[in-house]
Amino acid sequence: MKTIKLKNFYVQSGLFTLLSLVGALFSYALYPILVRILSPEEFGDFATIVAISNQLLGVLLAFNIISIYLVKSQTEEKAREHSQIIQKSLIWFFLVLVLLFALVSPYLHSLLKIQNFGSFVILGAILIIAVPGIIWTGYLLGNKEMARIGIYNASSSLVKLISASFLAVALGAAGGVLGILVGSIVGLAIMRAIPGVKLPSLSSLFKKGNSEEKKFLISLRKYILQCVIVVGTLSLLQNYDITLAKALFDPTAAGIYSGISIISNALYYLSFLLIWIILPEISLHDSAINKRVLSTAYKLLGLLTVVSVSAAYILRDYIAKILLGPSFTSQGDVLIFATMYQLTLVGITLYAFYLLVMRQRRSILLAGLVLAGCAVVSTLSPEGPLEMIRMLWLALVISFALYWTILKIYLQRSARSRIT
Repeated sequence: MKTIKLKNFYVQSGLFTLLSLVGALFSYALYPILVRILSPEEFGDFATIVAISNQLLGVLLAFNIISIYLVKSQTEEKAREHSQIIQKSLIWFFLVLVLLFALVSPYLHSLLKIQNFGSFVILGAILIIAVPGIIWTGYLLGNKEMARIGIYNASSSLVKLISASFLAVALGAAGGVLGILVGSIVGLAIMRAIPGVKLPSLSSLFKKGNSEEKKFLISLRKYILQCVIVVGTLSLLQNYDITLAKALFDPTAAGIYSGISIISNALYYLSFLLIWIILPEISLHDSAINKRVLSTAYKLLGLLTVVSVSAAYILRDYIAKILLGPSFTSQGDVLIFATMYQLTLVGITLYAFYLLVMRQRRSILLAGLVLAGCAVVSTLSPEGPLEMIRMLWLALVISFALYWTILKIYLQRSARSRIT
C-alpha cells in the first residue's frame, strides 16, 4: 500500500511539475508575440493591466492555503461546503471591488495612462473569475489531485496565448486582456470537466447567507487575516529587488538589473512549484511525517540552489549576455546573488506556508521580520545593484536567524515555566 501511494505521489507531482512548466512557457511566450502585434503604448497598457491583476491575485494565494487546511482538518463534504462559503464571500467582495474600480477608473485612467477604459472592466471580470480558480486549486491540492491542476495550468495558459494573440490583432490591448479572461474561463471549465473529487459549487452564489455561514466566517476571520498578511508580505518580496533598484538607481542601471532579475525570477517560479507539491503532504497530527517531508523539500531546494549558483558562477560572463544581450555583459556576480535571494526567499516561504497550514501564529512573526529586514536595506543607500542584492540576501538570512533565535528563547522559557 505504501509503495502504491509513493508511486502515485511521484506520478501526480511529476505531471503537475511538467504541465505547470508547459503552462509557464505558454504564458511567457505571449509577451514576445504581443510586443510584435501591439504598438509600444498598447503593449504598455496590456503589461500594466496584467501586472495589477498578478499583484492582486498574489494575495489570493492565501486562500489556497486555507483550502488545503480545510481539506486536511474536515471531512470531504464539510470541507467542500466551507470552501463554497469562502468562495461565495470572495466573489461578492470582488464584485464590490469592481464597482469601486469603476468609480475611480477616471483617476486610474489618468494616473496609469491606460488608453482603453474597457481594459479596467475586463480586469474586474478576470479578478472575479480567478476566485473559483484559487479555491478549486487549493481544494484539489488538499486532495492531492496534482495532475488535474497541472492540466488546468497548461490548458488555461494555452487558450490565453491563442485567444489573446488573435483578439489583440482586432482589439488592441483590450483584446489581449480579453484573451486572458477567455483563457481563465475555459481553464475553469476544463478543470471542472476532468474526473476526480467533486469541486466546490457555484450554485450557492446567489443564495442568501444564513447564520451558519456567518458563524463559520467569523470563526475563521483571524486565520484568514493571518494568511492574507503572510502570503501578501512574502509575495511582495519576490519583486521587491526590482522596485528598490528602480527607486535607488538611474534608469539604465535599474533597467539592466530588471533584466537580470527576469532570470532569477524564472528560478523562483521553478522552485516555488516544490511548495505546492509539499504542502498537501503535511500532516496536522504527525510531526514525524512533517519533519521527513520538510527535510526532503529542503534537500531538493538545496540541490537546486547549489546547481543554479554553481552554473551562474562558472558561466557568469556568458549567461546574462546570451539570454539578454551584450548590454548585460559582466553581470554574473549580480545574477549569483539575485539567484541566492530568490531561492532563499522560496525556502522561507515554504516554512511560512507550512506554519500557516498548521495554523501557527508565529508565521506572522517570520514574515514581519523578513519584511523589516529587507526594508532596512532601502535606508542603507547601497552604491549599486550588486551591493543592493547582496544586502537583500543577507537581510533574508539574518531575519530568519533572528526568528529562529527568538523561537528558541521562547520555547526554552516556556519549558522552564512548565517545570516550575
